[in-house]
Amino acid sequence: MNHLEDGNYQAVANICYAGLKVSPKDSEFMLLLAQAYRDSDNLEQALKWYKKLINTEEEIIISKN
Repeated sequence: MNHLEDGNYQAVANICYAGLKVSPKDSEFMLLLAQAYRDSDNLEQALKWYKKLINTEEEIIISKN
């Protein structure tokens, strides 16, 4: 079952927040959370999570160099 495709954005958010508690730098959870907020027209929160995703990915790239 794909909650994002089904429009169950709250379920997606709950799963993502639980996953981020365990793995705070998990980019997949951040991306799904941003998409859920975007698709539910909460653009402020979507932008927050897209920015967090970008910053996290930059940190990972920098730490590998």
